Amino acid sequence: MEDLGECVGILEMLIGAPAPDATTLAEQVDLHAASIAELQRTVRDNQKDMVDRYNDMLKEILALAGRIEAHMASMEGDVSLLKRVSAGPSSGNEKGGGSKLKVPEPKQFGGSKNAKELENFLWDME
Repeated sequence: MEDLGECVGILEMLIGAPAPDATTLAEQVDLHAASIAELQRTVRDNQKDMVDRYNDMLKEILALAGRIEAHMASMEGDVSLLKRVSAGPSSGNEKGGGSKLKVPEPKQFGGSKNAKELENFLWDME
């Protein structure tokens, strides 16, 4: 019995004497075990929730990357078309005549005050 008394004395020295209304050590162990189990469930639930959120974000990022790639390909096609157009038909890529479009110049206004001639001159300008 002395050994048990010494052990209790050492325990009281390490963790302090029990309060008068304190529960037994077995009850405290059960309470702590229940708290630990609840914490473990909470951690597992949080981990699962975080994995689900991560997977959702990954799907959204991959979808966004796909849309960006498609838009970039479209823009590259537009840039290629603009380069061909700006190079003109002399680059050899275009078929047809290599001459510029000829636009006739309007007749010079002779200074006559005839309204019909002025109207014809302005019509030619358009």
